Amino acid sequence: ALDELESEISNVIFEKDARDKFVTSTVVELLLRDNAIRQSSVNTPASVPTDPRPLKNGGVEQ
Repeated sequence: ALDELESEISNVIFEKDARDKFVTSTVVELLLRDNAIRQSSVNTPASVPTDPRPLKNGGVEQ
């Protein structure tokens, strides 16, 4: 009974360690990907919207 309990404890510890490593590597990968996306858009110029019918004197001229 003691050997079985020790085996189960060992299994639980192994599963916890495996889960922690998987989650950690997943989070790191997601953070790296997000950082790469943000860095690639740093040099993207901001667009200036052009309204074909701008407001004039508080209303849209037709």
